[in-house]
Amino acid sequence: MAVSLLMAVEAAVVVSTSGHAVALSEKAASKGAEAAEPPKELGPATADSESAARLKARIQDRRIEVLRARTETSTVYVNPNGTVTEEAYAGPVRFTDDKGEWQTVDVSLREAADGSLEAVGHPHELKVGGRHAAPKGSKGQAGKPGGVSVPLVSLEDGTGRGMELGWFGALPEPVIEGEEGTIARYKDALVATDLLIESTRTGFEQFLEL
Repeated sequence: MAVSLLMAVEAAVVVSTSGHAVALSEKAASKGAEAAEPPKELGPATADSESAARLKARIQDRRIEVLRARTETSTVYVNPNGTVTEEAYAGPVRFTDDKGEWQTVDVSLREAADGSLEAVGHPHELKVGGRHAAPKGSKGQAGKPGGVSVPLVSLEDGTGRGMELGWFGALPEPVIEGEEGTIARYKDALVATDLLIESTRTGFEQFLEL
C-alpha cells in the first residue's frame, strides 16, 4: 500500500549526505539563514572615559579600554562585570607623535632614503648610520685633537633635543638582522670584528663581535 506524504507548499526540502529528504519548515529555514549571517561589527573596543567604558562594556559584553588612562607603559580596561584591569609593561608599547596622537612602538629597522637605517616606530626616532668612508683626519683618537667621526646613532628626547653617537673610521654597509629585524650589523668595522647596533624600546644597545 503506497503511502503518500503531503508536504506544505511553503516547506523546504533538505537532502542530507545519506540521501534521505526531510521537510524543513519555512520558519526553521529562516532561522538557519539568520544564524549564517556574519556577526555585527561592534567598532573599536575603546571609550574616552571610565564611565563610558563601563556602559559600553556591559552593553557589548566585552572589555573596553579607557583612552584617558592610556600611557606609554600601561593600558586600562573595564570588564563586562564592572571590574577594572590594568596591564603594565616593562618598556613603552606606544608613544605620542608630533601631532599628539598615539603610535605603536615598532623597533624593527628599515632603510631610509639617504642609505641610513631607521626604526619604523621609535619613541626617540632612532636612526643608525649607513655606509661611510673614513673622513679626513679620522685617524685621531676619540676625544683628542684630529679625531673626526662619522654619524653612527642619533636619538631625540621628544622635546627637540637630540643626541648623536659618532664612529671614528669607516663604516661598512649595515645589514639588518635578527628575528624581528632590530639589529644592524657592520661587518669588519674593525679588524676581524663586527659592530652591532640593536634597536630597543628605550633606545639602543651597541656590541662588538669577534
